[in-house]
Amino acid sequence: YDSIDEAVKPIIDELEQVDMYKDGGSIMYKNNDIAILKCNTVSGNKDIYIGKSNLRYESDYCK
Repeated sequence: YDSIDEAVKPIIDELEQVDMYKDGGSIMYKNNDIAILKCNTVSGNKDIYIGKSNLRYESDYCK
């Protein structure tokens, strides 16, 4: 893969988009087992958080 985005895309494609945040477009994807928070902020943050399905957007994420 050329980027982390390419690497996680096949996983994200299998998950449900459950929320989009008003920070520029960060998105939370989940299923019964895992969650992925893909940051996309107006300040340019492109971090990706991977966790259990109970992962929640926290104020210090995507900064």
